[in-house]
Amino acid sequence: MTKSFQYSYLTLALSSIFSVAYATENSSLDQIDVYETITSQSQLYSPSMSYVGTKVATPLVRTPMGITVVTEKQIQDRNAQDIAQSLDYTSGLLSGYRGKNSMLEIMVRGIGYKSDGGGVPTYLNGIAYQGSYEMDPFFLESINVIKGPASVLYGQANPGGVVDIVTKKPTKKDRTLLQAKVGTDDYYQLGLDMDRKINDQLSVRVVGNLKRLDWKERFTRQQGGTIAPSLTWSPSQQTDWTISLFYQKNPKMGQRNFLMREGTIESVNGSKLPYDFFVGDPNYHKWALEQYHLGSQFSHRFNENITFRQNLRYTKSDDDYRGLLGWYYAGDTRYGRVARTFRDVYHEFGVDNQLETKFTTGSLNHTLLSGVEYKQFRYDSVVYHGPAPSIDWTNPVYGVTINPPDLLTSSVKVIKQTGIYVQDQISMGNMDFLLGGRYDVSHNRYDQRYSVYGEPSEHKQRDHKFTWRTGAIYNFANGIAPYISYSTSFQPEIGVDSQNNALKPTTAKQYEIGLKYQPNEHILFTTALYRILQHNLVTTDPNTREKAQTGETRTNGVEVALSADLTENISVIGSYAYTKRKVTQDKDPSNVGKKPWGVPHHQGSLWAKYAWHNGVLDGLDIGAGVRYMGTTQDRTNTIRVPHYTLYDMSVGYDLAKLSSSLKGATVQVNLNNLTDKKYVASCASGDTCFYGTERTVVATFNYQW
Repeated sequence: MTKSFQYSYLTLALSSIFSVAYATENSSLDQIDVYETITSQSQLYSPSMSYVGTKVATPLVRTPMGITVVTEKQIQDRNAQDIAQSLDYTSGLLSGYRGKNSMLEIMVRGIGYKSDGGGVPTYLNGIAYQGSYEMDPFFLESINVIKGPASVLYGQANPGGVVDIVTKKPTKKDRTLLQAKVGTDDYYQLGLDMDRKINDQLSVRVVGNLKRLDWKERFTRQQGGTIAPSLTWSPSQQTDWTISLFYQKNPKMGQRNFLMREGTIESVNGSKLPYDFFVGDPNYHKWALEQYHLGSQFSHRFNENITFRQNLRYTKSDDDYRGLLGWYYAGDTRYGRVARTFRDVYHEFGVDNQLETKFTTGSLNHTLLSGVEYKQFRYDSVVYHGPAPSIDWTNPVYGVTINPPDLLTSSVKVIKQTGIYVQDQISMGNMDFLLGGRYDVSHNRYDQRYSVYGEPSEHKQRDHKFTWRTGAIYNFANGIAPYISYSTSFQPEIGVDSQNNALKPTTAKQYEIGLKYQPNEHILFTTALYRILQHNLVTTDPNTREKAQTGETRTNGVEVALSADLTENISVIGSYAYTKRKVTQDKDPSNVGKKPWGVPHHQGSLWAKYAWHNGVLDGLDIGAGVRYMGTTQDRTNTIRVPHYTLYDMSVGYDLAKLSSSLKGATVQVNLNNLTDKKYVASCASGDTCFYGTERTVVATFNYQW
């Protein structure tokens, strides 16, 4: 056993002793069946409870922070093809800003995983998922989003938030779903979801699919399959243990088409780049992915007051790419290109041990969560880079000869982190208080085995940080619940500055006030006003490549969200976000005051569905939605990307209304970007622009028994 693991289990034992010492046998708090409660909400638009915000099943209206839950029902009704599309109607989130993309890149509250907006940290069933490749929504039970700093429970993370993807698991019911999809761009998908209760102790679920889809760019295709079996053992009413495997193999992953300002934002000689233009070459193109996750989720309730949970997962991801990238504008209608090849291999392991203890002190009811989390991440990367002939988008010539590119960099990055956390949820009548703290120790190593930019080097770094949060929310009898909260976060940086000083962790803090309104269990309205301050951001000199740590940003924002099952016929999702983020300090004074790329001041959306349950139209449902994205800019704030509005629609029908022999059969047609609007989703710079996703039409046939 390694020292890291010894340390993890020692600290867990200490925190467990602390919690048990305060447990009270006669506590009157009710036991919440986490799985049954949250799973039953999957067929609603308006979930009332979440696990992600506090790692304890807690009603959203009693949680003093911004949390969004995208349920399985929402995903199904919109027939989302990927996770990013599943989040299109979520307040304060930016997805799809690089067009259709196999990478899971999401911004929350205008902040991504890196300072350049590469995407917030993603978790899979509560454990960090740094590989962050897309998963088909067919495998998901829900998508949960914490908005704002979440280091207290999740360790190193940026202050935008955390996205936790929850996969399907056995439900102790007998049912089978067969699904077939066909759509535009030669889209075909077959899916199987089989759930079985073997006996009172064992249940199993197997979810799998095969998928094929041509992308809008010529010669590019996404193709592959996934299998996800899981087994739950419940030897008693107090104990549950689920083992799950997720294996995905995609020999083809599509393409990331990096385009120029010229031809997208700006016309050249009166023309613009064709939407299906492929900047690469079919003779020099490959993007393949293979990944698997092996996970375990264990829970044991000792009594009505004490519950132990352990969640762990191991992940391996192998990403193999070869292609030609647009690199610079070569004049007129020509793009300069480079040949690029890389092989990225990720290894991840994470384990989170939790002890939940319920007790009372006078008139106060406590839910105390103490835990120890350990995670290890290894990223091995080899990159080749070389010249390639330019291409004319008005008369592209494909099938060119490409010489093998030269080695550019070879590196390995290893992160090990151990965190100890304690959180107390205190309830006193209609008032709820939240107080939590966490201490993390992070060991990072970056080994530059080869680089054309300098000599091989190895850098090791140890960081430690205490983060905390607090908040309060009061629930009035009429359903109104105002709240206030404060939270902090940290994110280690690795490397040295120009003075050879080790880089400090990037830190942040957030102030938030908000209001939640839940007049009944079917309607939830939330609004929030927040400010996020980030410190010690790293900036890199483009000429010397030296790093400096003087960057600071300030983000002010307002969010409004509605999720409601208004009647048995009408369901609604609505959102609006105002985000104002700017640089307040930078090594280059000219950057002060600039806004980050891809983040609009205004964005909003509205989706509504009406289902008929009687009369002539019994069995029919119709959904319609609109999405608005405001004007954005690039990093230099010299390129303005126009705002755009997109429309979506769905029509579904229960075929059992035609004949009892068709019981369990449904058909649904979804149209996204109904008007087939051609638009630029974002520009990070003059040579990094992305077209948005074109119109798609998909028909889905389900048969369940």
